[in-house]
Amino acid sequence: MALLDFLGFRKKAEPPAISRKSPINQITWLNINGQVVPYDTKALTWVTKGLKGNADVYSIVTDIAQRGSEAPIDLYKEKKSGTTKRIKSELTEIENHPVLDLLDKPNSYQTRQEFDEMIYLCLLIFGEVFIINVSGFDKPTDLHIFLPYDIIIDGEMLRKPTWYRLNGLPDAKFEPKDVLHIKLPNIVESEKYLPDRGLAPLQSASMNLQKANAIEEAATYLSENKGAVGAAFVDEPDNDIEPSELESTWRKKAYGKGSEGRIMWSNSKLGFVSFVQTSQEMQIVDNGKYSTEQLCRVFHYPSILLSNDSKTYDNYKTAVKQLLLQAVLPLQNRYYSKLNGWLLPKYGLDRTHCLKVDVQYYQELQEDIKESVASLKDAYWLTPNEKRTWMDYEADPSPMANKLFIPSGMIPIDEASISQTDNIDNMGDF
Repeated sequence: MALLDFLGFRKKAEPPAISRKSPINQITWLNINGQVVPYDTKALTWVTKGLKGNADVYSIVTDIAQRGSEAPIDLYKEKKSGTTKRIKSELTEIENHPVLDLLDKPNSYQTRQEFDEMIYLCLLIFGEVFIINVSGFDKPTDLHIFLPYDIIIDGEMLRKPTWYRLNGLPDAKFEPKDVLHIKLPNIVESEKYLPDRGLAPLQSASMNLQKANAIEEAATYLSENKGAVGAAFVDEPDNDIEPSELESTWRKKAYGKGSEGRIMWSNSKLGFVSFVQTSQEMQIVDNGKYSTEQLCRVFHYPSILLSNDSKTYDNYKTAVKQLLLQAVLPLQNRYYSKLNGWLLPKYGLDRTHCLKVDVQYYQELQEDIKESVASLKDAYWLTPNEKRTWMDYEADPSPMANKLFIPSGMIPIDEASISQTDNIDNMGDF
């Protein structure tokens, strides 16, 4: 309630609690009246059925969000020079600035890492997130994250937003200049004249998520047999013995003292119905791994990280590198490219300034850096400062760093041709 008190608004009534029990029997979701009953597309569905209801989804999105939020953030001033055919860019780091102070502590209850982690989680689960400057000052003093189901967007022609309103609080609304709406592309659902909302990745994998949850529910049901393992019956009863008496007699003889290794005999034909898993039921449980792989595909997450099958150290290292390149870095670029265009101008910083993630933080990408160093070492056509810029280092102020250094043993190709001709002419002397 602290944030609402800060805004000057207070909800009159708490929203109803979300039921923990689904009204749909997850084991039979594929055959209700002969029709598939899909999940709805409400934002809360991806929380209850995805983040809270599926362990694989939780592992995937929290891993991506945590890796994305732990890397340091730097502020740079970019200087470009050269011709249109060959532009040389130099980055100068700005170590102290109010923007860095704000991002380091965006509000009273979150650090930068917690703030960024929430941003990435929202993008992965909902496909969108809202950052609001609740103070209303031109230079934000604190930033707050709002979830998609908390925000209603009023729009006009050409999908231009006019107001951002808090759901349930009609008087709480913010101008577009105070709101940063980060979203994933969405061409599926679009309301006429209203600004587009982000597309949740789980919405495209709704059936895969639903199947995975149904299989997990079925597996729990099959493996959690808390009662009898089966039912025995007399196929051709020839007496009036009560079933309870027969059960008691069999239990004493089968599990009583001295029953080890004993062969039991019966003068009646008996039958048995097993309550444990059949081979067909076990196959259903085994099919759950295919749903996991499909969910990984939606988030560009290497499925080997959720499996212990054939996971060697080299395979794991390669998978983490793939995770960083395909999932983490693109998400970071999406967030900070939007943040650069929204936040930096508020502090008088022009387009030559930018916030960048320090990718050298990730040890798994160091091999790529080593390969770049090896390639740059022999790139004599680049100046030392051009090589430093390629490696995201600041330019060296020394004048020598802007000069070309060529190998001393190399000669022009025309001189090499002359020398080769002279050698051929001299071969006649032998």
